[in-house]
Amino acid sequence: MKFSLIKALVFLIVLMKKRPLPTPPSSSTPTSSPSSSTPTSSPASSPSSSPSSSSSSSSTSSSTCSGSHSGDGTFYNPGLGACGQTDDDQSMIVALNAPDFDPSTPNGNPNKNSLCGRQIRICYNGKTVVATIEDRCPECASGAIDMSPAVFNQLADPSVGRLHGVQWDYI
Repeated sequence: MKFSLIKALVFLIVLMKKRPLPTPPSSSTPTSSPSSSTPTSSPASSPSSSPSSSSSSSSTSSSTCSGSHSGDGTFYNPGLGACGQTDDDQSMIVALNAPDFDPSTPNGNPNKNSLCGRQIRICYNGKTVVATIEDRCPECASGAIDMSPAVFNQLADPSVGRLHGVQWDYI
């Protein structure tokens, strides 16, 4: 029993070093918390379900980026996405805006969209992260992306709510 507890603690420590916890917003700053019924500062999606294995690895750096696409960046709570995968807040995924997503949807079936599973490099304010397209954002304008909290938190504090001038490109 004692050995199992120690083993579990070591596992948690290693996991926390690989995936740092997001910084909580300060009490003087208003926060945005997306809801599954009414969008606030970011569009919402279906409620969370079980995680998917389609998450991509991430890399945050301070290198400059000149993505060929740009727009606003928001966050939402993923669930069953347009690509047919179920993801959660820890998944490294994005919902691509409908104007960029829809032309790659054959016969109206988003599960067959050629952009599903494709990775993109996202840059904002000197930070870069890699995520996978797993969903469609019907409310997003052309060039915009809606990110899972795991992706958004690597670019900015969630209390910001909406990022202007996010650049991204397909990898």
